[in-house]
Amino acid sequence: MSAGPNAVPGNWSLGPDGTIATFTPSNPFPDFQQVKLKVTKGVQDLVGRSLTEEIVSSFTTADGTPLIIVSTFPAPNATEVALSTVVRFAYSEALAQAPSVSLNRNSVAVSGQVSLFFPDVAGRLDFRSVQFFDRELFKGFPDGTPREPDVVAQIPTMEGEREIIVVHVEVQTEAKGDFRRRMFEYYALLWLFFDAPVFPIALILRKGPRKGITTSEFVQKLFNREVLRFRYATVALARLSGWEYLEKGPLGAGLAALMQRRRSPTDLDLRVKMLQRVVASELDEAFKIPLVNVIETFFSLSAAERRRFRRLVSREEYREVQDTELTWGDKLELKGMVRGKRETLKRLLTAKFGPLPSALESRIDAFDSAEELDRYLDRVLTASSLAELVLEG
Repeated sequence: MSAGPNAVPGNWSLGPDGTIATFTPSNPFPDFQQVKLKVTKGVQDLVGRSLTEEIVSSFTTADGTPLIIVSTFPAPNATEVALSTVVRFAYSEALAQAPSVSLNRNSVAVSGQVSLFFPDVAGRLDFRSVQFFDRELFKGFPDGTPREPDVVAQIPTMEGEREIIVVHVEVQTEAKGDFRRRMFEYYALLWLFFDAPVFPIALILRKGPRKGITTSEFVQKLFNREVLRFRYATVALARLSGWEYLEKGPLGAGLAALMQRRRSPTDLDLRVKMLQRVVASELDEAFKIPLVNVIETFFSLSAAERRRFRRLVSREEYREVQDTELTWGDKLELKGMVRGKRETLKRLLTAKFGPLPSALESRIDAFDSAEELDRYLDRVLTASSLAELVLEG
C-alpha cells in the first residue's frame, strides 16, 4: 500500500474464514491523493498455491481540506488604492478554473442604475445575488470577432419561481451610426447565450434623445414590410435636468452634481436640496459621505456664491445641511492650510540649503498633518543641514 512515493503504514488481518484480508492504516490516508494497492504473487492459499499474477489497484482519497483564500491584494479595508490596481486572491490550493468574482462596486453600480431610472424593474430584482460576466463574453457571427458589452449581469427575480434575467448596460458617448443595430445584436447574442430574458439599457453620456428617459427602437423592413421591431431602454444623462435627477433620490442628487453644465439663478436652491436629499436619506455613512463629496467637488461655488449659499442654509429647515456644510468647509480650510504649509516649508528649505532633492520634495508633499508641518517649520530656523531635520530618512 503506497500513497505517492511513500508506503502507507498499517496492519493487515484475515477474517475468520481466511478469505477476507483487511488493511487498517496507522493514520488517516493523505488528503486528496491516489493510493495504490499491490498484491504480489507471494500470497498463498492453505495448500501453498500462489497467485498466478500480481493484482494492482488504486483509489483517490476525498478532498477533506476546504479551499480557503490565504491572502488578498489590495489588503482588506485598504484606502487610497490606485484606480489601475489589479485585484489578486491567493488560494490554499490550485483551482480547476478561473473563479467568478463579483466586486461590490459593480453590484452597486448596476443596482443603482436600474433603481434610479427604472424603479419598477428594480423592485422585482434580487440584487443580493448578482453574477457579473467578462466583457469578452462571446464571439460575433459569422466572423467570430470578440464582442464586448460594457456590463452584463445575471440577476434572479424576487417573485414566482425566481427566474434569472440578464441586465445589459451599454455606455455610449453619443448614439451615432449603427448603435441601434449594435444594441439589437447584443440582445440577440445574450438571449441565445443565456437562454433567458434580457433587459437592455443604453446610457448616453452626451446628447441623445431629447426626452431623457425613453424607449429607442431598431426597425428592420423588407419590401416595405416591417419584419422586426426591437425596443430598448435609453437614458440620455445630459438631457435630464438637475431637478429631474433630484426627484430620483440620493443617488440622483449625486448625479445631478456630476451632470450640471449650465448655471442658473436657481442653482443654489438645487444644491441645498441635493445635500438635503442625501443627508436626510436612510443610506449609511459609507454611502452618504462619498455622495456629499461628489456634490461639494463637482458643484463647486465661488466665494460670493458660498456666502449666499450659507445664508440660504441658515434656515431651520436645513439644519442637517448646515452641519454637513460646516464639516466640509472645515475640511477645505484644513486642506488649504496644509498645502500652504508644505509650500512654505519647501521655500524655506530651498532658500537655506539650495535646490531640494526630488525625493525630499515628494516626502514633504506626503505630509497631511498641519501639526507635523509646524514642527518642521520651527526646526528650519535652527537646523544647519537637511540631515538635522530627519527628512531624508
